[in-house]
Amino acid sequence: MKQETIFDLMTTDHEKVKDIFDEIEATRMSSMKTREKLLLQLKSEILPHMHAEEEFFYPLLMENQDEDGKIIMYEAYAEHKNARFALAEVEKISPEDPRWIAEVQVLAEQVRHHIKEEEGKVFKLASQVLDKSTSESLAQQFHQIKMEKKAA
Repeated sequence: MKQETIFDLMTTDHEKVKDIFDEIEATRMSSMKTREKLLLQLKSEILPHMHAEEEFFYPLLMENQDEDGKIIMYEAYAEHKNARFALAEVEKISPEDPRWIAEVQVLAEQVRHHIKEEEGKVFKLASQVLDKSTSESLAQQFHQIKMEKKAA
């Protein structure tokens, strides 16, 4: 059986988050309960994932980067900060309010952009410093950090 790498794990997480955004964007104002449920799902996926990246994956990569690499990593941190802010804005609005879906769509655009950059630029940086064996063991550690954050 193929051992999962950190890249596999993170890509799977990204797909889950994009799917949740697709589901949310397909809802209507009258679907308040569905929107609330999907927002909770989104938070339970995205927040532990971002935490694991910030506390574990990104610092690991920062150690081995030149100035250009560090800029890419700091951009990833900034995008997380912006996503948290946008998520907090969504939570302030009732899902029945037309502004709610507008805020979700802005958040979704930011997150999709971040995912594209991460799977491109950040994964490229990571693949330059991580061999297959290391990326497999990091997947287990990344998963563990996420599960601890979800449980907290």
